[in-house]
Amino acid sequence: MIVDLANAPLAPNLWGNKAAQLSRLATEGLSVPPALCLQPGAVTGLWRGSILGNWLTALTSDRVVLRSSTQAEDRTDDAGAGRTVSLTGLPPSAEHLIRVIEQEIEPDLNRYEGGRCCILQEQIPCVLGGVAFKTPESLLVEGNYDTPLATTGGEVPQLRLVSQDGIREWEFIDHDSVQYQRFAIQIEDLAVRIYAVMRMPVDIEWVFDGRSVFAVQARPVTAPLVNEVQS
Repeated sequence: MIVDLANAPLAPNLWGNKAAQLSRLATEGLSVPPALCLQPGAVTGLWRGSILGNWLTALTSDRVVLRSSTQAEDRTDDAGAGRTVSLTGLPPSAEHLIRVIEQEIEPDLNRYEGGRCCILQEQIPCVLGGVAFKTPESLLVEGNYDTPLATTGGEVPQLRLVSQDGIREWEFIDHDSVQYQRFAIQIEDLAVRIYAVMRMPVDIEWVFDGRSVFAVQARPVTAPLVNEVQS
């Protein structure tokens, strides 16, 4: 089965938690990159290639991302980030993507039971990419320049924003690389809206293309953040 992420909320017991959470955000009108969700075996058959090809031609970016979504990751009791596969910078070729899905994504999915799928997502051109942690009291944002994955990957962040009780504290390298005020307003608004949808502290992976902020993943926070926010 192949479905558009934004058509309707997806059930985690069929599609995995990552796809289910992104579909909730997309159907609520939040900024999520366009994506298709494909269950294992969905690309078998030539007509499936035409479905992918037609979808790919409508994209504005020249790169896409493939992600695994399972019920083993992004749970409310254990986020388990990094357990499954994410492949970035892939060309929007249906033939090439079908090979990658069959050879790399589906073997990973088949290691898990329960709901699972492959997420084929447009890769947003990234001026800044990073993570954001939203709790009822505060927001912590960290990011780096020109990173295809929306994570800091253990690197020292080039941008850090703490927003608490209406007060923003900034740490950044270059004032002129991005429009920081626009970014700050958008990431705060996006984080607040995601928190309202998920109704729990959230760990968000985001990208900023110089104009708009997009959520590419959102998962429950399952570890304390007090030290990080106050540091």
